[in-house]
Amino acid sequence: MRLNTRAFATASAAVSSAVVFAVTVLFLVGPGDPARLAPLSGLLFGYAPTLAGAFVGALWAWVYGFLVGGALAFLYNLVLVPPPPLVDE
Repeated sequence: MRLNTRAFATASAAVSSAVVFAVTVLFLVGPGDPARLAPLSGLLFGYAPTLAGAFVGALWAWVYGFLVGGALAFLYNLVLVPPPPLVDE
């Protein structure tokens, strides 16, 4: 089965963005210490464990998720999906 690269990349971007945003907000409103999310600022430029930082982190997670998801779908199609059969005319 062949993966639609653009659809897989978009889905990966949406999931990664939602996870970063949700985890940041849950740490802000819950009993967790938001300072434990500080290492994410090394990966997500401009990220901070604040509400504004949750939006910035979600934006960067969208970009990274799209790129990684697209690369994974492309590699999956390249390596694991057999080529279509040749048809003699």
